[in-house]
Amino acid sequence: MLTYLAMGLFGCGQGGVISEATVEMGRAPLRRLNRIEYDNTMRDLMGVDTNPSRWLPPDEEAFDFHTIADALNVGPLHIDSMDIGADEVLNQFFGPVERTYIIEAEGSWMSRDGAGQRDGNGFYVLESGALRTTIDLPHAGTYLIEVDGYGAAGGSPTVTLHIDDEPIGDMVFAVPPGSSFTRSFEVELDLGYHNITLQRQLGSVGIDAIDITGPINITWEPSDHYSRIMLCDVREEGVPCARRIIGGFQQLAWRRAIEESDVDWAMPLYELGYAEGGTPEDGLRHAFKATLMAPDFLFRPEVGPEVGGDPRELDGYEIASRLSYFLWSSTPDDQLLQAAADGTLADPDVLRQQTQRMLLDPRSTALVDSMASQWLDIDELLEDVNPDPTLYPGFDDELRVSMAQEMRLMANDFIRGDMSLVELLTTHETTIDQRLALLYGLDVPPAADVWTTVSMEGEDRMGILGTAGWMTAHSKPEGPSVVQRGKWVLNRLLCSAPPQPPPDINQDLDLRDTEGSVREQEERQRSVEPCHTCHQVMDPIGFSIGRFDGIGADRIYDELGYRIDTRVELEGAPAESLQDLADFVITDPRLNRCFAEKVFTFALSRPPADDDQRTLDSITSTFTRNGMTFPALVNAIVTHPVFRHRGDYREIP
Repeated sequence: MLTYLAMGLFGCGQGGVISEATVEMGRAPLRRLNRIEYDNTMRDLMGVDTNPSRWLPPDEEAFDFHTIADALNVGPLHIDSMDIGADEVLNQFFGPVERTYIIEAEGSWMSRDGAGQRDGNGFYVLESGALRTTIDLPHAGTYLIEVDGYGAAGGSPTVTLHIDDEPIGDMVFAVPPGSSFTRSFEVELDLGYHNITLQRQLGSVGIDAIDITGPINITWEPSDHYSRIMLCDVREEGVPCARRIIGGFQQLAWRRAIEESDVDWAMPLYELGYAEGGTPEDGLRHAFKATLMAPDFLFRPEVGPEVGGDPRELDGYEIASRLSYFLWSSTPDDQLLQAAADGTLADPDVLRQQTQRMLLDPRSTALVDSMASQWLDIDELLEDVNPDPTLYPGFDDELRVSMAQEMRLMANDFIRGDMSLVELLTTHETTIDQRLALLYGLDVPPAADVWTTVSMEGEDRMGILGTAGWMTAHSKPEGPSVVQRGKWVLNRLLCSAPPQPPPDINQDLDLRDTEGSVREQEERQRSVEPCHTCHQVMDPIGFSIGRFDGIGADRIYDELGYRIDTRVELEGAPAESLQDLADFVITDPRLNRCFAEKVFTFALSRPPADDDQRTLDSITSTFTRNGMTFPALVNAIVTHPVFRHRGDYREIP
């Protein structure tokens, strides 16, 4: 199985390098599932509540997202991690099975220190020191631990059992020399690795083995997903039933129609698992694991047209997969697969109906978890931002989480269609808790865990740019960053980000030994080339909202004690507030086109190429004409031929 996997994965040409010389009309390039998609797919396929992606390396970001095909590379570490993740998921899906693990004292799985010797009968006589071993348990639960040994001399030889360095109990082998005896303990253990030690206390003890049995007293009910996959009783019906179950599982996991040859490929693994484990369920587990480790599951393959041929229309399953991973970051559900199988998903009206249904489904919160969180840098706020505690003593992880939640709630309203793109930037309503109310200087909600929708009318705080979370995510530890805030607006809202600074330019400003306000020093130090050209576009945006400090609170004075000056010109128009900045952005003709480009990139797992510009014109026009809501943009993308067709690679002249 691993040989097949390696050939399949490394034959996919995933090098992790984005080439600007390749473009394919209408294509979402071959790519693997990213970490969010991997977790969500396992959840919706198997009904598990674990997060196996934690074993995977972080996904690479490109073009602002973690969905870009050419950045989602694959290496040996990914394979090893996916192998662990598949085992974890299958352990939960099939439920716990009571097993006995026998670790012999003289075996290779036991390490020995101190004084001792083998007695020739399979026992190890422990005279001092300890015996140690490690076990990886597939399930949490109650385990029976039995130590088989004998008293090697008179008296009351004693050994202490330790698990993960915690003493569990003493075992006294007060029996005639040479007489064997067993001591038992019942212990609650979590799944995963555990260190087990037998520490000699008194006398000499002969140890035969440690037997670990469990989990015992199992209570487990199969999930709805279990019943959906286990279509028949394999114990009663044998191989025909096994083939039916495996084929059905492959169709769900691989998101396509299944041929008999697909089932034939998995059956030897079923037979091998059955022979080794002794039960049909063990055989199915082997076949299921091969299915979950196959490129058809880990990637989103689409069969392209012949080289040089015209773009072809995707089949129903391919459209279903594009749609579900766009809106849910997960696998298609039964309703979507049925529309794929009967061919109706190719009908634009059916596609619109399915899109509307999916946007109303709770699984569409994945758009907040993935697209919105990456676009708005909510992930960065939660993981990478650390304001200086001496400058911002009121900032802690609780406030960090509150900031992220305010942004998520606002983004969710936008994605649901409750506000337009313009309203996302200009709304005076927001939903806050007690910590945020204190930060914003508002009346405090009655309890810390109460979230209340409030109006910020009359305050110069509005929309997503006015949230403390956005302000904090685009600040440095020592204070707000006009560069980060200005660059984000230009890149994420107007698609006009300046180029990266030359590598030999020092971007850190030392403000301690220079006179003047922070703004004056920044303007002075960036007034010469090669800095001036870029900063004259970027910095005024940041200066216009300079009254918000490094965690988004209002302020009057800068870090050096000078009064904040927010007066700027934005492309010739005077501005000095967040309101002015918002007005500048929402009246800029680049806004709608830029947002359409961002969502296009997320949906198709690739940035738009030159040949896509007319397509983006059409999508943007439809988006604007229909109120600039997120559902309007989604419908414009998924019903456009670019979403429903796939072409062949060709070189840009």
